[in-house]
Amino acid sequence: MEPQSKPAPDLQDLIDPAQKTATAITVAATAFGLLAVFLINLISGARPLKLLDPQWQLRVILQLIANVSFPLVGFMLICLAPQIDPGLALLQRWRHRSQTLALGAVLLFLLIIPLQTHASWKVIRQAKVEQATQLQNDQRRFAALQQAIEQATTMDDLQARMKALDGPVLGLQDQALPLERVRQQLLQALKLARSNNRTALASLPPDQVLAQVINTVQISCSSLVMALCFAAGARRPGSRRTLLLQAVYQGRQWLLSRKLMASTEAGQSLQERQRASDQQKKRHDDSRKRAIKEQQERERQHKQRLAKWGKQRDWFEGAIVRLPLVAADSAPSWPISYAAELDRGGWLIGLVVLGLDRRHRHSA
Repeated sequence: MEPQSKPAPDLQDLIDPAQKTATAITVAATAFGLLAVFLINLISGARPLKLLDPQWQLRVILQLIANVSFPLVGFMLICLAPQIDPGLALLQRWRHRSQTLALGAVLLFLLIIPLQTHASWKVIRQAKVEQATQLQNDQRRFAALQQAIEQATTMDDLQARMKALDGPVLGLQDQALPLERVRQQLLQALKLARSNNRTALASLPPDQVLAQVINTVQISCSSLVMALCFAAGARRPGSRRTLLLQAVYQGRQWLLSRKLMASTEAGQSLQERQRASDQQKKRHDDSRKRAIKEQQERERQHKQRLAKWGKQRDWFEGAIVRLPLVAADSAPSWPISYAAELDRGGWLIGLVVLGLDRRHRHSA
């Protein structure tokens, strides 16, 4: 005999019955403690409150993703506590309430994806605006320094103008040089500094933009995963399935309906093609029958014409034979004979007979 497999032990069988209630309460208390730690970290990271600042939004989202394991584990423990001691109605109510609140967590993590993308785009755009503003300010400062260097008349005047504009300080060696030489050196250094500043502030560094994009993708993927984790335990009031199972079931039903619709459309298209083929075959048969009827009609008309020509040929031969007999009669009887011949053989044979009669009279 084959040994019977023992059923897997239940969670309640692994815990001492006398300690079930205490263990269940401990698990629930741990869950609430983890939730409290999460809220403390989130509130401390969100200060000071700046709802419209994209930097603040990114900081809060990063803080939320970094500490999401606390509420997730707490939610799992709250769902697990009633399994330890099903007799505690309070734990059952907490589980149902937490499963309902998990719907909000799913929606929150799904909303983080567009919010993170929009905040990152605003940060990049704000950095570009600040960089353009800084470039304009630097160019104005360089223009003021160039004007001061060009308008200075003495070394002391030049040094005073540089000090007033927070420009470079002239050393003792520079003061011993002629003014024109010092002016040329300052103008060359100013031109080089202006060119380097324009090159550095022309666009954002590629590393900065790439880091922002990678951070956005990472946080969006993490938010999607967290939404699926909470959806695995979230449940709408009155529903027997969790949100994730219900989504999977509805997706499966949708795929089956699409498959059935596709097969139905394929069957209908096959029927339509068969119907079109039958109609084309019927039109081909009708055209072939009409062609056969037309051919038979042409053959019948041709036979009638041949029969008519045969009768006319027989009559003409008989008229030729009767022509001497008609000529042997009296001359006044020719018109009557011509009329009779025209009536019997047709106008063509009558004309032939009339020609023969004229020839006969001319020879006589």
